[in-house]
Amino acid sequence: MDQEAEAEENKDEDAAGPVYFVSSCNDWTPVKMKTKRVLHLEKLPMTEPAPPHMLEYDNMTLTYSNFVSPGAHYFYFMQGRNRVFLSPNYPVVKFKATSVVLNRVVVKPKVHEFESVFTLKEGVEDEELFLLDHSVFAKYEME
Repeated sequence: MDQEAEAEENKDEDAAGPVYFVSSCNDWTPVKMKTKRVLHLEKLPMTEPAPPHMLEYDNMTLTYSNFVSPGAHYFYFMQGRNRVFLSPNYPVVKFKATSVVLNRVVVKPKVHEFESVFTLKEGVEDEELFLLDHSVFAKYEME
């Protein structure tokens, strides 16, 4: 009976543990998911007390945010050592030619035209312009 109670206790601990995001976009490395409140608190210096407006941030919804390459990516969530689950908000599909089911998200390539940072007052607009003081060589000293 002690083993059953211990197994039940471990089950409760696993269910209450942190949630990890495991995906093909990060080489199947588990990444701990965080709430908006935690993400904002991490930006503060350790010596400063948390401002009162921090309590306004959501502390229930877990978030994963990262730059992801375009294409189809597969993922699942993990909680503790024994609990693996999928999201109902994304399609559940078989992973490649296996019987493993995972969530899938298709990331479209982002095509964006960047505006010109510098404009010329005189000269042709299409002419290439290199400004030494705005480049990585700004602090470089010639010998």
